[in-house]
Amino acid sequence: MLIEKPVERSGFLVVGVDFGTTYTGVAYAHSEVPDPNRIAVITKWPGAGTQTRPKVPTEIGTLPSGKRGWGWQLRAGMKRFGGFKLLLDPKAGDKAYNDEQLLLTLDPGDPSARSQLREGESATDMATEYLALIYEEVMTALGRRFPNSLGGLKIKFIITTPAMWSRAAQHNTLMAARAAGFGSRPQDHLEPVTEPEAAACYAMKEVNVSEGQVACISDSASWQPDRQIIICDAGGGTVDLVTYAIDQVHPFLKVLETVPPRGGFCGATSLDERFLQLLRRRLGRQARLLDGPRAGRGSRLMQSFDDVKRNFGTSHYEEGELIEHGIRGIREDIDNGIEEEYIKLSHDDMKSIFDPVIDKVLTLIQDMAKEARRREPTKPVTGIILVGGFGESMYLTQRLKRWASRQSPPVFLCNPNESWAAIAKGAVCYGLEGIVHRRVLPCHYGAVLDSPFDADIHDPNYTYTSRWSKELYSSDGMEWFAKMVG
Repeated sequence: MLIEKPVERSGFLVVGVDFGTTYTGVAYAHSEVPDPNRIAVITKWPGAGTQTRPKVPTEIGTLPSGKRGWGWQLRAGMKRFGGFKLLLDPKAGDKAYNDEQLLLTLDPGDPSARSQLREGESATDMATEYLALIYEEVMTALGRRFPNSLGGLKIKFIITTPAMWSRAAQHNTLMAARAAGFGSRPQDHLEPVTEPEAAACYAMKEVNVSEGQVACISDSASWQPDRQIIICDAGGGTVDLVTYAIDQVHPFLKVLETVPPRGGFCGATSLDERFLQLLRRRLGRQARLLDGPRAGRGSRLMQSFDDVKRNFGTSHYEEGELIEHGIRGIREDIDNGIEEEYIKLSHDDMKSIFDPVIDKVLTLIQDMAKEARRREPTKPVTGIILVGGFGESMYLTQRLKRWASRQSPPVFLCNPNESWAAIAKGAVCYGLEGIVHRRVLPCHYGAVLDSPFDADIHDPNYTYTSRWSKELYSSDGMEWFAKMVG
């Protein structure tokens, strides 16, 4: 399916909203300054104080005062609701790639924060409420940046959705964003883009040929027309993949989708749950000490584990690591690595947490590469571009590099700068100028169409007499507008 996007004739703003499972990020740029390196990221959020935070937790909760709180306003132990994004399409993803620990778990240390909805509210209701808070902050930030012109300036809002979602779920997300205020001004516009396509728009431009060199690619022959590149967006909740063939590099990058996107619930949040499960087994009867805020988001325990898991895979962690738990009253159990202030995890312990999740990611990538080679046998798969928060994991990168080096031809692995912001910045790049000029249809498109009854092709059980022409019609026909190819 070829794509033609309208060309804007006057200056406008593009705002990319990376509506994530665990965190949400927002970036923006003016159309007159379309340089990807000049895209700004909103870093000031309520509750973060003077700290700069490139993303805000995708959570709504209740403050001690009884007032509504959200994002960074919620401290450890406060009642919160998270994971409503996953519930917009809970049946998404292929079971072969889904990690069972992640499906309904967002803050595994605090039962009140698990993926759930307020009584009487749908996932769309929760998403709308959260996105309305995001919209308010976005407009406030843009008002500070463009104090004299924002009122009359057109804004093109681009919101991201997982590629593996159904069309209904993507539509529900768009409706939630619209109800939240995005695109509500007469001159503004709102449209969706899948997360891996947004990532491709940013990441592939960053690694594109520049003065004869290709960033993070040792062999420039891998970055030429008729080569296939896999984009892997590894986030907190989902891992989404899409494959593109490079159509041209100069004078501008142009790619064609070759395999329909696919993905699974095998993101980084599953590591937290597996860590806590391991810890509960080690603590035995003391496991009750993990209930409530002691092991919830923002707790000393989970902050310490975040630091360890981010760097696991480097040689420094080969001998294991101490994790500060901050849990009062815990009894030492040296045999199980439980000390008064620390929990000791061996290298094998960390592998037992990481490997089941990364095995799912690798299976997903292997299957995508196999399908890409089947569909386009003359276009070799030569690269993987890894983005997203989970994409910054040293251990995930290490495992992927080992897999890539065994392929024939060898596959390069590239992790662009600021990969955590690739989706939000990529949504902006998409709104300015997309690079994808053809997509593979994920399904057939058509409409039910009644036609004059033909005994040779129609089932007589589905016939009726037209009240206008008095002729016999069949009601089981379809008119196909476009058909997917296998």
